[in-house]
Amino acid sequence: MASDQDTGVRKLAAIMFTDIKNFSKKMGEDEVAGLQVLRVHDAMMKEVVERHGGIVIKSIGDSFMVDFSSAVNAVKCAIDAQESFWNYNKEKSEFEKIEIRVGIHLGDVVTIGNDIFGDGVNIAARIEAITEPSRICISEDVYKQVKKKMQIRVYDIGAIELKNIAEPVEVYEILLDSIPDLSEPSQSARQAPTRKKADAISKQEEEEAKLVEAAKKAGEEKQKEEQERQTKADEILKRAEEAFREGNLEKADEEIKEIYKIVSVHYGAQMLLLQIEEERSKREEEGRRQRLREEKKRKEEERHRKIQDCLQRAMQFVEQDRFADAVAVVKEVYMIDPKNAEAKQLEEQIKQAEQAKVELVRLQALEAEQKAQEEIERQRREAEEALRQAKLAAGQKARTQQSAAKKSKLGLYAGIGAGVLVVAALAVYLLLPGVFSSGPPAVAVLAFEYGQLVGEDNYKGAAVAQLIAENLARATQLTVTAPSSATRLESKGVNLAQAGSAFGTSHVVLGTYQETHGVSISVKLIKVEDQQTIWESTFQGTSVGLNDLAIKAAGGILTALNIEAPGLPAQRFTSNEWSYDLYIRGQHLIQQQNDAAIDSGVVCLKTALQGDSVFAQAYAALGKGILEQYKRGGERDRSLLGEAFNMSRAAITLHQGIAQTYTVIAEINRYLQRFDGAREAANKGLSLQAGSADGHRQLAWLSIIEGDYEKASQYVTTVVRLDPRHPESFLVKGLLHHFKREYDQAAAAYDLATNFGAPDSLTSVRYKFSAWVSVHTQEDLEAKIVRFCEKYLQGADDRTKAKLYYWIARANNFRGKSMESLAELDKGIAAADKALTANPNDVESIAYLALLQSRRGRVDAAKKEMERAETIAPESVDLTYFTARMFAVQQDKKSCLEALAKAVALEFRAYEILDSDFLSIATDPEFVATIARKPPAQSSQSE
Repeated sequence: MASDQDTGVRKLAAIMFTDIKNFSKKMGEDEVAGLQVLRVHDAMMKEVVERHGGIVIKSIGDSFMVDFSSAVNAVKCAIDAQESFWNYNKEKSEFEKIEIRVGIHLGDVVTIGNDIFGDGVNIAARIEAITEPSRICISEDVYKQVKKKMQIRVYDIGAIELKNIAEPVEVYEILLDSIPDLSEPSQSARQAPTRKKADAISKQEEEEAKLVEAAKKAGEEKQKEEQERQTKADEILKRAEEAFREGNLEKADEEIKEIYKIVSVHYGAQMLLLQIEEERSKREEEGRRQRLREEKKRKEEERHRKIQDCLQRAMQFVEQDRFADAVAVVKEVYMIDPKNAEAKQLEEQIKQAEQAKVELVRLQALEAEQKAQEEIERQRREAEEALRQAKLAAGQKARTQQSAAKKSKLGLYAGIGAGVLVVAALAVYLLLPGVFSSGPPAVAVLAFEYGQLVGEDNYKGAAVAQLIAENLARATQLTVTAPSSATRLESKGVNLAQAGSAFGTSHVVLGTYQETHGVSISVKLIKVEDQQTIWESTFQGTSVGLNDLAIKAAGGILTALNIEAPGLPAQRFTSNEWSYDLYIRGQHLIQQQNDAAIDSGVVCLKTALQGDSVFAQAYAALGKGILEQYKRGGERDRSLLGEAFNMSRAAITLHQGIAQTYTVIAEINRYLQRFDGAREAANKGLSLQAGSADGHRQLAWLSIIEGDYEKASQYVTTVVRLDPRHPESFLVKGLLHHFKREYDQAAAAYDLATNFGAPDSLTSVRYKFSAWVSVHTQEDLEAKIVRFCEKYLQGADDRTKAKLYYWIARANNFRGKSMESLAELDKGIAAADKALTANPNDVESIAYLALLQSRRGRVDAAKKEMERAETIAPESVDLTYFTARMFAVQQDKKSCLEALAKAVALEFRAYEILDSDFLSIATDPEFVATIARKPPAQSSQSE
């Protein structure tokens, strides 16, 4: 019994034929470009056929033969293909355009193996041959199947006599409304061949057939030879087919080449060659898919490894109390996997750890305060006891001296009275702190709850809180925690007792922010002590009127606290909702203590100003954001100061009531050594917002610069109370302790600064090293300075290595390890020499070479190097400080102080003045006098 492979299986199928217009011509013009066109065509055709459930039976050259089980799917596929190629051809050159003809017929076919035969196939091929490029023609059998199932328009071409087809076939051209050029019948469809023309064609074909027959008869001998060659080719074909069945494609390919050496055309060989190419394509596709699977697996493993590395680094930062760095690393995980559960869990743990650290610091401070209070109480009790003893003594003496003269009595009583008054006064003095310790109310406004958003995403909830806090901070009778600290806590699920203790406040403001039809905020004022709500209200408005709602909320809070609202002018914001949303997002981002958020915030604010070029608050916030970029970039790019100043000036031009603009200008003036202008701008900001932490911070800085540490201490106390979770609050606190030579407290404050987000590497190099050296033990220096530097040595360039070796050598010197210090100095000198070989004019490398030579005892060589640097960069502030350090290392006090005085006059740099190289003379009164900077009055740039 014959198998299906031999006899075939009959079925009803929709057969689609396609080919490309002028493809042979393109191949003749440019074979490489033509093949590229073919590859694009094949890829697009395979994709659209697969999408509509078709099976590609053959793909010979630029032609496709496709089998569909459904006429509807075949027509949909054809329309999809023509639309795809039409869109692809837009803006393509004539050569690159792909215009295909499509013919479809529904008929009886026979499947043998992977091939299909029968009239159904032949009719579809003939229909495709008479079809215009970019057009689709279908037989009547197809049209009957689809006309009630699809919304299509057709043009009835009529009954066409097709070559080698017994009966005329009714053909329809599909009109595509989706492509205007194809929505009307083609010219050839309108001018379809008449039966007469068809008869003429048939007659011509008959004549051609006669000529062919005559030629055959004339060449019988030649045909015989060809038959022999064909027989031999068939034998080779059998070997090729056997090799193909065995999977040996190379051997089968070689056999087919032998066939074509014998005959120029062989149908069986051509079909087998197509099968070989198809099999080879399948293998290549499978190989490609396998490679993709392996690449996907590798990328997934790499992605997982990166995530685990980030999580591990974040946990290490948490162990080191570097919470801002830990959060920044967690955000790296979110960039890889925004929904990573481990990262979310770790982020929550970081927040808890940070809160615990803050609480620990607060408790330590509270413990110290309690000890001081206990000391006061002890002194009070001693005073009371002294008073009681004095009274007893006075009574005893009065009874034993009753016989004394009246004058003597009066003198005695006067003396006793004076003693009693002195003791009583002492007692009252000691009791005074307890009597007046209650102080004004203190409020922290936490970030409002807005759906499920938290952190950087909850910028709207933070914006409401900031606006309310800024309006409250205008009142002089109220202490308001700065938004930069308070909005780190969310209203949702907050522990009120912990929040109150963390910020040292008597009251906490919580709330929710909602957007339905407009904006709605609900506000609660809660007393921390008993956690009772003493006032609450809800306000409705618009998103751009958020400040109006904040003013109303602040007014309600002040009234509840019996505080008169300050009579300051309201600020005008923008009416552009898009700009306002970008503004509050940017304002929130620039308060985050990581570089990426600040950079994003600056972009948001610049974009906001594109929507409203007179948006004063956006200019003010942009000035603040650019200033943050300058500081976190190591205070190197002075052009950022100019840009920040211009933004702040633009804000003042538009609105003179924004406190933030003046505190930014104050800080810029301080960096530019315009200290009078800085003080004036800071005071102006405080006149607009009495509770501005930034304003008090700048006044603390200025007092430190002027050497007035008592006044600086007052400002620092205020700053830490107003902004207890801002890194710069503890940086300026650390500086104050550092200048007062309270190194333990300075180091602790610097640690808190890095915990709250100050860049750890920058803070360590500029400030911590000096504080650590001043209170060093050998173990501390080993663990802190030496290991810190060794960590960065790997992968560092020679220029950086010179600095790192210098710091290690200096630490070893302070540790008393002279031999180790000398070895590191020699390494540093070698690194500096290499750096200078690459760039002989590298001033910093020359300066460090001078310092290295100085510590090596080579004084003259060091001075020559520094003189060389001065010829390259005369009047350089950096180099002037380097010169002062060199003379300090060389124990040349006079030259050191002269250079230092010149450097300080050029620019007061706290981190340079506090450098460990000056440690040997830091307590010298002349050194203290040299660094105190009290400039003469100069023109202010704050107005």
